[in-house]
Amino acid sequence: MKQFSKDDERQLLYNVIVLDKKELFVQQYWRLIYDTVRRAFCRLHVEICDEDIEDMTQEVFIRFFDDNCCRLKNFNPMYGRLSSWIVRITSNAVIDCLRMKKDPISLSGKKQTDYLDDDATFEIDCTSSLHVADAILLKECRQYIKKKCPLNYLVVFDSMLSGLSADETALLIKKTGNAVYIIRSRLITILKTFVNESLCWNTSY
Repeated sequence: MKQFSKDDERQLLYNVIVLDKKELFVQQYWRLIYDTVRRAFCRLHVEICDEDIEDMTQEVFIRFFDDNCCRLKNFNPMYGRLSSWIVRITSNAVIDCLRMKKDPISLSGKKQTDYLDDDATFEIDCTSSLHVADAILLKECRQYIKKKCPLNYLVVFDSMLSGLSADETALLIKKTGNAVYIIRSRLITILKTFVNESLCWNTSY
């Protein structure tokens, strides 16, 4: 993809919206949107094939061109680059697509009911580089959350470790982004209690 300046982006939008040269937009941003779709699915740990990515990429372009390019007309360069805005719109489109699915989606492609299993849930990618002692502590922490909290809390905890946003996590637990922020805040308090209890237990020996 050729690196566009802000002037280039303005000219491109003019060509697409006024002159109806949509192919220029597709040529410029196909790879960006395709890669963004792929990464968004990967962050959510959804199993997909190349055809799924192609279909979702086409759906994103349809969103941009629908209603006489209404969405593109609403782009405001005052808030950043066109390419950054496209990435944000594309990521949201993937989330909207997954929200329409019936089965709740969880980390590693699991349903939330899979979290009812015990230590089999201890499969977070970021633990692969942890020291053994840290991995054990993390495992004990997850067990503590599982024992003390509703199931959704463990999903939110795992999503925090995986670097998912509040909106992406909201998709996993079928709640709003605000609800995720509340759970995250509650988790911080719970984790402080876990640390204090662990310290008391260790110093008692």
